[in-house]
Amino acid sequence: MKQNFFEFRFNNLSANNYFCLSKKNYLAFNLISAWPKWSIKNVLIYGPKSCGKTLICSIWKSKAKAEIIYPGLLKKKNIGEIEKIKKGSSLIFEDIDILINSKIVDEEMILFLFNILKEKECFFIFTSSKNPKQMNLSLADLRSRLYSSMIVELESPDDDLIKKIIQTKLRQKQITISNENINFLIKRIDRDYNAAIAVSELIDKQSMVSKSNISKLFLRKIINLI
Repeated sequence: MKQNFFEFRFNNLSANNYFCLSKKNYLAFNLISAWPKWSIKNVLIYGPKSCGKTLICSIWKSKAKAEIIYPGLLKKKNIGEIEKIKKGSSLIFEDIDILINSKIVDEEMILFLFNILKEKECFFIFTSSKNPKQMNLSLADLRSRLYSSMIVELESPDDDLIKKIIQTKLRQKQITISNENINFLIKRIDRDYNAAIAVSELIDKQSMVSKSNISKLFLRKIINLI
């Protein structure tokens, strides 16, 4: 059976419904908003876990009709498949530093992929938790290719951004939460996109089940469920 190494559907989440612009992510957002008018077609977005890299990629994926490349493609036996990538296509390859460090993917295969994408004039985004200068790379050519990318840092969300994400999501569901209560909440959850989205979904679900007002008592129960 032929394996599908490319994915057209990022997930069932509408990324724009969760994205909130702030000083922590405006450079990355401005970049994807400017597509296809990129001066350099290869982009590397880096930042810590759950800072919003996948969300940014999801927004660009929808705009550019981009495909996701999965690690399973980057095997020597799949060189022919890589060479079939269409000229001018848009592609996303996430977590390259983790894949390299864990030996899931060979540096040589990432370099091969990079060269094919450049040769075929593709638009592509690689993501990483580290700046290329901090990556422990053994191949000088791969390091050079990554340095040649348009490199954009995505910072971890601060309290203001977490607050904005939760408020935006709850407003879409016509759920009201006071400023005092949301401040109470964000002091007790992780400062990342995943936590903000998860707690928003949980508040929505539990408020429908219990028909409760969004009080501190209700929020304590939510926090205990996370």
